[in-house]
Amino acid sequence: MAIEIRGAEAVAAFFAGRAQAARLALVDGVPAAVWLHRGQPKAVITFTIHDEKITHIAIDTDPDRLHDHDIVLLGTGNTERR
Repeated sequence: MAIEIRGAEAVAAFFAGRAQAARLALVDGVPAAVWLHRGQPKAVITFTIHDEKITHIAIDTDPDRLHDHDIVLLGTGNTERR
């Protein structure tokens, strides 16, 4: 099921509390966020930025595509490749 949410307040309300488990990452060399379950990527969240604003957010949960990505988790002074 795909949904579309428009507007900064609506997007913020949708993600409130839901993205806390997401980790900052480089996905195929591009900044993104990754949600992991038991150490395995379950969702890749990518952002389109225009004029210093996020204009589009895409969430990919397809296991075959997730497996094909080069994912490098970022944070707390260390990096980790998935």
